[in-house]
Amino acid sequence: MVTLTEEIALLEFGTGDILVGYGTTGGVPALTFSNTEKKEVGSTFNDETNDVFNLDNPVVLTFTNEKSIDVIIKGLEKVRAIMHNQKLEEDVK
Repeated sequence: MVTLTEEIALLEFGTGDILVGYGTTGGVPALTFSNTEKKEVGSTFNDETNDVFNLDNPVVLTFTNEKSIDVIIKGLEKVRAIMHNQKLEEDVK
C-alpha cells in the first residue's frame, strides 16, 4: 500500500495492492506506483501512450540517465539478498 505523509511516501510491497506501471511524462521515462485492489503480485500496467501525471499515481519516479536505473536495480538486488538471508535463517531455526 502507498501511504503518503508530510514527511515520507511509504510503499509496502508484497500483498498485491500496489500497481507498478510505466510510461512517460513530457517524453521522460517514468515508473509509477499507485494503490489498487489486491491483485496477483507481478501484475503491471503499461500507459506509454499517456502522460503518467494524468493518472492517479501518488508516486512517480522519472529517469533521465540510465545509470540512475542501475542504482535502483542494485538497491533492489541488495534488498532481495537481505530477504533471502532472513528466509535462510528462519529455515535453520
